[in-house]
Amino acid sequence: MLVPWSDPRCVVCLGTPVAGNGMTARSDAHVIPESVGGVLSAFCLCKRCNNEMGRMEALLARDVSVRRSVNYQLHSRLPEKLVRRILNRLEYFADTEEFGCVIAVLDENGELQPKQSETIKNDKHTLDQALAELDRLGADDAAKDDLRQRFVDAGPGEMIEVRPGYEITRNIDWTGVGFRDSITDPLVGHEVPLGIAYLYLALCLGERVYDPILQPVRDALKQAIDGDPSPARELLPLNRRMGTGIVEPVHLLGAKQTDAGVTVTLQVWRDLAWPIEFPGIRLVGEQTLYVIDVEYSRERWCSKLSD
Repeated sequence: MLVPWSDPRCVVCLGTPVAGNGMTARSDAHVIPESVGGVLSAFCLCKRCNNEMGRMEALLARDVSVRRSVNYQLHSRLPEKLVRRILNRLEYFADTEEFGCVIAVLDENGELQPKQSETIKNDKHTLDQALAELDRLGADDAAKDDLRQRFVDAGPGEMIEVRPGYEITRNIDWTGVGFRDSITDPLVGHEVPLGIAYLYLALCLGERVYDPILQPVRDALKQAIDGDPSPARELLPLNRRMGTGIVEPVHLLGAKQTDAGVTVTLQVWRDLAWPIEFPGIRLVGEQTLYVIDVEYSRERWCSKLSD
């Protein structure tokens, strides 16, 4: 859903387009990151802020809880391309007798590939090192061709002697190894839900989002873009991350009027929830709700007007 946006000012840096400077031009900004299936957007950010906000918010797809939900509960209900994108480079580990602790990652095809190490190397690396050893020993081309042929003919895990005391194997068979996810991914930083909530609030408020009362939020986001997320932590305390216990292929954004201002709640996979408060702000109505069903690519946005 592309929401119309006519104001030339960027909602984060407040800059306007400058002739000849493409980074100041208005750019199509996704509210919920594309990396988790978001499609709600508006031309409300300059290209620089959009690039930096997009880079920052893409980290949502690397959040340990987001990945685990996809890996264990939503895998079969999401578009295959999206699943591969979210789980790409997800780390797994296995304790083996021969190689010790082996770390593997999911590649772009969704297949586990052990990380290269001193004891675990892919076929090309293994053969190249063996040929380099023959070069060091002064072996002729016939010896190297013989090694190449033995390497090609070898079965998975079969030992191939390069010289006395130096053997290599081709195609280590990992099919019987029980890899488990290592849960090394961090929790997403505070600046990410804050940025998403602010962009959604902008779509709800329109030009009123430029009100000076929201300047602390804009300043926090600009500092996060520049590498300092600490102001965002102050605006969104640690205890604001919650879980509903319900996991579905659905994202939600809701804005609700309170006595103090507006509370925007972001829910990812309906489970992970961040309520973010924007004091002193008034909605046109009492509340709005945006829902995207990622499984079926369906969106819905409704508003409740005040009596």
